[in-house]
Parts: sequence; structure tokens; C-alpha cells
Amino acid sequence: MNAPTESTGKRTRLPRLTSVDALRGVAALLVLLLHTGRESGPLIFLKPVAAFGWSGVGLFLVLSGFSIHFRWAASEFPHHHFTRGRFFQRRLFRLYPTYIAAVVLTILLTVALGISLTTPVPWVFTHGNAPGWLVAIVQVSVVPASFFGVAFVGVAWSLGLEIQLYVVYALLISRLRKIGIVRIVAGTLVVALLYRVLAELVTTSVPVGQFFPGGGSTAISRLLYAQLPSRAFEWFLGVLAAESFFGRVSLPRWTRSPAVAVGLILLSALVFRDPVGAASLNGHAFRVSDVLLDPLVGLAYFVLLQAAVSREEWLLRYGSSRLAVSALAAVGLFSYSLYLLHPILLGVSNRLLNDAHVGGTLETLIMWAFVLVVAWSFSRLIERPFITGAGDRWVLSVISRQRDTPDSRASTD
Repeated sequence: MNAPTESTGKRTRLPRLTSVDALRGVAALLVLLLHTGRESGPLIFLKPVAAFGWSGVGLFLVLSGFSIHFRWAASEFPHHHFTRGRFFQRRLFRLYPTYIAAVVLTILLTVALGISLTTPVPWVFTHGNAPGWLVAIVQVSVVPASFFGVAFVGVAWSLGLEIQLYVVYALLISRLRKIGIVRIVAGTLVVALLYRVLAELVTTSVPVGQFFPGGGSTAISRLLYAQLPSRAFEWFLGVLAAESFFGRVSLPRWTRSPAVAVGLILLSALVFRDPVGAASLNGHAFRVSDVLLDPLVGLAYFVLLQAAVSREEWLLRYGSSRLAVSALAAVGLFSYSLYLLHPILLGVSNRLLNDAHVGGTLETLIMWAFVLVVAWSFSRLIERPFITGAGDRWVLSVISRQRDTPDSRASTD
């Protein structure tokens, strides 16, 4: 399914793709499953899916690149309309208020759970904890969160990574068509692989020990693999998908094949579960599959995205597929709130259910329902105004009124 392109001087209303919202829902639910860790009894079939839940971040990255570039991919000359100041203003109003509200709610719920607010944030490269002033700066600014970590809303490391990617994108967009998006994607892949090999020289194998006991992962290894050079490939695959959607670049048919997408996802899961290429590097265990895994997952989700958007009309035509896609899309609409809040909400629901002496599968289902309902409510109250533009218009009006108000002088003057 192709959408009409946008001419240089005229803007058209771009389609909202239900399939993209559905994939956002899939990404959020994957991360939720990963952090729940309660797959047993009738839900045991979800255990391998939950173990692979970390890949939801990779799916989010591909979808983010696609969504950010979507409106600009519609233009013959996207840089003619692109203004960095306006771009970052829109990103700020879209992400930051919801993030700050999530931090405040997390702190309030942390107090309610009786957890100390002075829980230290450890340094990664040295012993000891980060000073409070640095923790506060990183928590508020969030931009370096992928490197330092945050005390509250720990998943914000990926939000910091997102903002760093926005900076790279803003610098590249004026040359994107001149350089060629395929070359950019290939370049980010080369950088990612080289960076990952270099990271392996100073750390242990990733992600073998990240989600399975007895592996060789360390805090340093996880941190290094979460940085911009390691993850930019996945994000720019999303940009490539947006260019392909509007016919700006021609890609092979296999990049839109559902069978290839499923095959790559299964291959990624297999490589994750049974790492290959064991060797020794700088005195510690090293597996080639660890270097390749995130890029492989990114490629799998890129093909899945391409397959979904090219078959959206078909997916929404039949009752069973329409129901599934619509349900996932409904979750996708509040996936940002769900992603930010699910760790603390899982903690709260776990405490409440333990006190109520509810166990087993019913406890897990109630927990998920609680997390989804609260995240949806939070999204409606806090996040939605900034999606519709009401929030940023309100903030801009306040700033405008402040500028128009004469400065008042102190009574001592």
C-alpha cells in the first residue's frame, strides 16, 4: 500500500498506519512480559516469548526511525521544510512532559511502597556510587541516561538514546538523499559491528549473561552495548522503511516478505538462546553471535514493519486479523506511557496481590490488567494532550504571555 507523495510546496494529510500502532503495542508487551517474569501454569507457553522480550527495544527503535522520518519521507526535498528548532521543540513537547510526570508518579509510588528515595546509583566503571548532583542532572535531562542510568524510571536509558539519535538525524537530513539512505544504513551497520567488537575487547560477552544465569555479562558490557554507535543501525532501518514506503528507494521483494520476517525473528531467537562462534578475546569468552544479535533483530523487525505496512489493507479486511491488529494498535496508542510506567506498576501490583494472597495464573492476569489500565489512564490524562498538540500550544501560549508581560521590579528599587 503506497500513500500519495507530497510536493515541495504543498502538504497533504498523511495516513495513520494502524499496523505501525499495532507493532508499537507488540514492542511494549514484549518488554512487559520480560519484566513480569511470572510465566507458569497455563501461561507457560509465553516463557520463550518473555525471554525474548528484550528485543522489544529493537522494535521500538525501528518504529521510531520510521515514524520520525515518515512526514519528511513524503517530501521531494524534506530539508526544505525541516527546521531543527521546530523539530526539537516538537520532540521535547511530545516526550519530556510525559517522562517527567512518569518520574513524579514513580517517586510517589516508591514512597508508598516504603522504598527509600536515597537508593544509590552505582558507577559502572569504578566502585562506589554516583554523586547525588549527577544523578539529579541525568534524571532531569535524560539525554545521557543511556550512559549513566537513572534512579527512577530505569527504562529511560532508551529515551536518552532516542534523543541522541534525533541529534544525528537532524544533522543528516539535509544530506540524506544526497548521500543515499542505503549508504547511511550500511555505514551505521559497519560502525555498529566495529564498535561491538571493540567493546568486546574491554568487557565480557553480551547478551549471554544478560537474561540467563551463569553467563558472562557485566554491567559494563550491558552499558557499552546500549550506546549510540551500537544501536543507530536499527533506528536508521526505520528511516529506510519510510523512504521505501513513499517510493523514494527501491528495495528487494524479500524485505517485505512475512515469511522472511518470521524466519529472521526465529533465527534471532535461536541465536540468542544458543549463542554460536565461541572463542577467546582479550582473555575472556567471546561469541560472534553477541556482536551480530541486535543488528539481526533490527533487520528482522525492519522486514516485519515493511511486510505489515505493505499489507495493512489486507490485515484490516478479515475479521480475525482485524481484531488482533486493532487490539494491539489500541495498546500501541499508549505504549509510551506503558513503557515508562510498567516497572513501578508491576511492583505496586505485586505488593497488592501478595497482601491479598492471590496467586498463580490469576495473579499474573490481574497484574497485567492493572498495569494496562493504569498506563492507559495515565496516557489519557498526561500523554494525550501532547500528542494532539494541545499541550505544546498551551506551553507556547504561556511563554508568549510571559514575554509580553513587562518585567516587574523589586520593591527596593
